[in-house]
Amino acid sequence: MKQSLIINKSIKYVKCLVFLLMFGYTAAYGATDCTAPAQTEIPQVQCEALVALYNSMSGANWTDNTDWNITNTPCSWDRVTCSGSNVTDLNLSTNQLNGSIPPEIGNLTSLTSLDLIGTQLSGSIPTEIGNLTSVALTLF
Repeated sequence: MKQSLIINKSIKYVKCLVFLLMFGYTAAYGATDCTAPAQTEIPQVQCEALVALYNSMSGANWTDNTDWNITNTPCSWDRVTCSGSNVTDLNLSTNQLNGSIPPEIGNLTSLTSLDLIGTQLSGSIPTEIGNLTSVALTLF
């Protein structure tokens, strides 16, 4: 009887582990898939720009990085605002950003506000930032 109980608990444990590996692990720790049909909120190129920003500026160490590079819903990522199907605002001020602005930032062509006050930027500002013709840029 006792041995049967242990075996039943072991089977439940294995089933739970298999479920987490199949479904939970990738949702909690997987990287964002910017391609359709996985992500359709914004154009793929904008999603990839956000992921490049996260990666080049030590996103894992940000103060507020909820959902960044984890979910396939970039419009719900902390400090990202979308309008229609475009990223329009990034407020990343005082968020422990450290690193350089990636050239992919130029692909966020609908951006109207980019706030990077209080960040530890290094390197030069990429020329691609010139593609952001409607942005109010706050660096210092």
